[in-house]
Amino acid sequence: MEVWEKARTSFRRRSRAWVVASSACLVIALAGCGGNSNNPPAASGPKHTSAPPSPTHSAPPAGPVSKTITGQQVNFVGSANVSQKSSIEIHMENFFFSPTVLKGKPGQSVTIELKNEGSVPHNFTLPSQHINQDVQVGQKTEVKVTFPQSGTVLWHCRFHQFSGMRGALQAS
Repeated sequence: MEVWEKARTSFRRRSRAWVVASSACLVIALAGCGGNSNNPPAASGPKHTSAPPSPTHSAPPAGPVSKTITGQQVNFVGSANVSQKSSIEIHMENFFFSPTVLKGKPGQSVTIELKNEGSVPHNFTLPSQHINQDVQVGQKTEVKVTFPQSGTVLWHCRFHQFSGMRGALQAS
């Protein structure tokens, strides 16, 4: 009987140790899930801080919208009329130009200041005007372009054109 008594005592000790260890793990896990009344947990999902726009006013897009210009997919952010200007600043980001389309007079020349605000190098290539200008991260440079006599001419980033990083000069 002594062997059975030792086995039963050993089993009880192991069972108690397992219960104690399991309980300790459960207490630790529950403590990690508990909230702090001074710092309530963040709500999931988007936060709405204002009423949605009224039907008569449309909000600008939150990011680029895919559009087709002269048969090419373009990450469109917006357009700018430069017909009364001699220069404009264009922001190069991942992976779009802002503004994306420039509208100007036929034959008008404009100096574009390119600012790379993205996290990778970008480029401004306008093949019909033999322009191919790289712009490193955080840098800026200038190019001079001429609007076509009619229609639209595309430019692109030679590194990211197949991701839709294109823009356009539109004679109006």
